[in-house]
Amino acid sequence: MQSAIRLQCKSCGGNLTIDTQREVLICPFCGSEELIKDSDAVAVEKIRQKTTFMKWEREDAKRKEKERSAYRNSKAGIVALVFAFICGGGCIGSFTSARNIYNVLYGTVLLIQTASFLLSFLERKEVIHLQKLLPFDGNKLPSLLMAVGFLLFIPALLLSTL
Repeated sequence: MQSAIRLQCKSCGGNLTIDTQREVLICPFCGSEELIKDSDAVAVEKIRQKTTFMKWEREDAKRKEKERSAYRNSKAGIVALVFAFICGGGCIGSFTSARNIYNVLYGTVLLIQTASFLLSFLERKEVIHLQKLLPFDGNKLPSLLMAVGFLLFIPALLLSTL
C-alpha cells in the first residue's frame, strides 16, 4: 500500500501528491520537477525493510517447496496408483466377460475409478496440471479425485452383485 503526502508546488503553488515510491516529484500543473530527498536514516530504514521482506520471501519459498516435495512424495500417491491398477484390472475383466448391461455398467464404473485414481496420482506427482483447468486448489484436487474413486466403490459393489 502506498502512502501519499500532500504539498504545494514551489513554482506555481498547485497542490501536489507525492508518491513515496518515486524519487522525483513532477507538478501536474506547471511541469516543474523536484528531487525528493530522504534523510540517511530514512534511506537506511527503506533498505532494511526491503532486505527483511526479501528474506521473508526466500524463507516462505523454501517452506513452500519443502511442503510441495513432501506432498509429491507422500504415500497417498502410491495408494492411488495401487487402486488404479486394481480397478483397471477389474475393468478389463468386466468388459471381457460382459454378459449383460450390468457387467458393462460395472466395467464403466471401474473405468471411471481407474481414471480418477490415475489422475490423482499424476496430479500429485505434477506430471499433469489439472488445477489450471479446474477451480480447485492444486493440493486439494488429488485428494478430491481419490475421494471420488473411493466413493465409486459403492455403485461398483452394488453392480457386481447383479
